[in-house]
Amino acid sequence: MKKLFKQHYQAIVKRGLITPNTELYEFSNKINEEKGELSTELLKLIKGKQNNYKQEAIDLICATMNLLIHNNVDIEKELIKNIKIQEERCK
Repeated sequence: MKKLFKQHYQAIVKRGLITPNTELYEFSNKINEEKGELSTELLKLIKGKQNNYKQEAIDLICATMNLLIHNNVDIEKELIKNIKIQEERCK
């Protein structure tokens, strides 16, 4: 999975949508845009209409991963920490 997310990140960089100067607010705006698109598609799903919720969910995940990759976050380490937090909450 890690390789796929890096491949996606590089594709976005090649398109010029992420540069070394891309700022946090730009990632935030993209994440919010994708969240809105996912919400729209989920409403269509609820109403039984044709929708594209799977693609929009992936777009949201990828936009979030791009933020983390761009900021050199150890995603696996952070995911493990989050899993531990969730498991603790089950006790």
